[in-house]
Amino acid sequence: MKLLLINGSPRKGGNTARMLGLLAAELEKQANSQGRALSIERCDLAGQSIAPCRGCRVCFDKGEGKCPHKDDVPAIYAKMQKADLIVAASPVYVDDVSGTMKNMIDRLAYLCHRPALAGKGAYLLTTTGGTPSPHALGTMAMALRTWGARVLGQDGIVAGALM
Repeated sequence: MKLLLINGSPRKGGNTARMLGLLAAELEKQANSQGRALSIERCDLAGQSIAPCRGCRVCFDKGEGKCPHKDDVPAIYAKMQKADLIVAASPVYVDDVSGTMKNMIDRLAYLCHRPALAGKGAYLLTTTGGTPSPHALGTMAMALRTWGARVLGQDGIVAGALM
């Protein structure tokens, strides 16, 4: 099984990164105990070049390959296509996903017109210093479901300032 962990936090080593690390370690432990092969790839959006969508509609009208932005979004999408399970994780900012995660979602808007991730599973994770945010989880769930993925589960983790 191929697992892709997408970290939507701009903070390296923050709560979201730590939770993804704990999740990856537990999944590796379980896979090893069951004799199953597990390949885990991590994609930290903070280390990627993701330009904000301009709303020019070129991706819809002429194809995503014609997008005027020449950044890392096509490579991130390629990783999503290769994965069997996508774990999308974001800190909660003003009751929603981080701007970094939202930029990625917006840039993949052309997937809303075809179920390009059909057959893939998704697990959603948010971290917050206060209370969990159903809205932030909903933002990621709506995008992944619209793109064809099946949301298998989700968790909102209250982690405090930096646990």
